[in-house]
Amino acid sequence: MRTPVTLALLTLAAFMSRPALAQDLPMVDYSYIESFEEGDSPVKTWVTNGEYETNFMGITDEKAFDGTHSFKLDITIKSGSYHYFHVPLRIPLEGKLDFSGHIFIEEGDGISVGLGPNMFFPPTTESGCGSFESFKGPTGEWREIEGDLIARASQTVGGIMARYTAGATAADVGKYLDRWGIFVRGGSGHLVVYIDDVRIEGRVVEDKAYQADIAERFKGFEAKWDARIAGWTQRIDAAEQQLAAVPDVPAQLQALVTGSSEGLAAGREQLARFEKKGYARATDVDELEGRIVAGEQAPQILATIAAALARGEKLLALEVPAMSNARVIPGDLAIPGVPAQTLAMAGCAGEYESASLVILPVDDVSGLLVTPSDLTCDAGTIPAANVDVKLVKVWYQAGRSIGDLKHK
Repeated sequence: MRTPVTLALLTLAAFMSRPALAQDLPMVDYSYIESFEEGDSPVKTWVTNGEYETNFMGITDEKAFDGTHSFKLDITIKSGSYHYFHVPLRIPLEGKLDFSGHIFIEEGDGISVGLGPNMFFPPTTESGCGSFESFKGPTGEWREIEGDLIARASQTVGGIMARYTAGATAADVGKYLDRWGIFVRGGSGHLVVYIDDVRIEGRVVEDKAYQADIAERFKGFEAKWDARIAGWTQRIDAAEQQLAAVPDVPAQLQALVTGSSEGLAAGREQLARFEKKGYARATDVDELEGRIVAGEQAPQILATIAAALARGEKLLALEVPAMSNARVIPGDLAIPGVPAQTLAMAGCAGEYESASLVILPVDDVSGLLVTPSDLTCDAGTIPAANVDVKLVKVWYQAGRSIGDLKHK
């Protein structure tokens, strides 16, 4: 006799003792059991970075951990390092919620297969995924994979917020499971794997009340984000006015004016996207800051270059942050730096400290040799041999993350 495929939400009760929530929220018992005994297979293709041929994907009676059926995936991998499959769900990840599932890899030398969650963090659309445990085939027997979904979400959310939502923290957003996944990783070859008895069980916050709580908590971030948008807008306005007031410049410097103006215009476009989305990645914020700083510094750089040309000098040094996501590309004249004759660093004995500068030629230069000297002050000397001079190279990059081809 076939067992039920899914058990749904059961009991509603008041929950009065979770300090992690902004307010006391009702809780519900939750039980999901996928036994693959009834109906069509719920497993769907998800994402891959290569190609594979599907020989079979569906419910079978060839093997079963419990009952008489399981899910079978039989594919021939031709290329790529990951191939994911999933079952969509939507479960709040506050409370207590455990995951378990069983896996049998029949064929797949060197190919890793695991089970685990994909979590997203509303009201943002950002997410994180990964298996609780993986096995390389063949296993020769059924293996159980278990995991704490609440703990995994709590461990993941902070890093995702820091990377993808500049200024937001884990306390500003909610945590949801939106699917469990089958994570296939490794090289090419023939894979045959069976999945059975997947369970997600525990006690979680009631969905509607949780959504209201998330919306309330996110208001604090929204207010701060709106203030940042207004501040960036004011800085772009001021920088554009300063550039417009710059008198006529020599022809060789016109590219700096044009580049700075184009950078500020691109910054306005970024701001429009930031405002529409309601947040932005930390890397995108750094890129915007670089464009604004370049526009703000352009009048000073123009004046400094003009003075250098009048003195017959060929080079201008600009101090820039040693660690930054604001890119400086050869050929750019709109540079997020400050004209400088010195570089400042501070550190303790035994530490490595970094400083960075951009060399901008203001006339034809056939070669450049950078040679450090001893660093001397009243407190002592750092020998030149302890100063490493490195060239920052430029390389082609297709994007910033998996599937990103928009930031080449």
